[in-house]
Amino acid sequence: MVFIGFALITGLLLVFAYFAGNIFHFINLDSILLVILPGFIFSVFTFKFKEYIKGIRSMFIFSLRKIKKDNKTASHYRSLIIITITFGVLSTAQGLFSYILTARDFKRGLVKLSEFVTETTFAQAVVYAGFTTVYALLISFFLYYPIYIMYNEKLNTDNFLKIINQKTAA
Repeated sequence: MVFIGFALITGLLLVFAYFAGNIFHFINLDSILLVILPGFIFSVFTFKFKEYIKGIRSMFIFSLRKIKKDNKTASHYRSLIIITITFGVLSTAQGLFSYILTARDFKRGLVKLSEFVTETTFAQAVVYAGFTTVYALLISFFLYYPIYIMYNEKLNTDNFLKIINQKTAA
């Protein structure tokens, strides 16, 4: 169910990219990989791969009753949100720094660049580098955050209703 919501939101963005002129301007495969891989690597090297897979599987479950609350999985996905957004912003900054330094080196005659690269303006470089931040936000808020909510015991709706009933009874 979570994945269907993600697909619909991404589809909506793609439709508007199409109406803006070119749907392929929104698709940048290397940026998508740059956003997904850090969470995967983090999960493997922190020995949280079980929680990672559990969350990935839950993206395709259609009933909340099949999901048992698990704060370990919720905590891991909260960490993935932070890591993904941070890596997206860092990758954007790194892309801009690379563009600025490459332009400087080209003007000094230290590197020889293709015609395509030399014609890229700073505004185009900002847009291209910004894809990783956009994808990081998209994945964090529309894939990882719903998984975090599903597994977090504190956000359990049954507990929420009990608390409300206690306060109204008092």
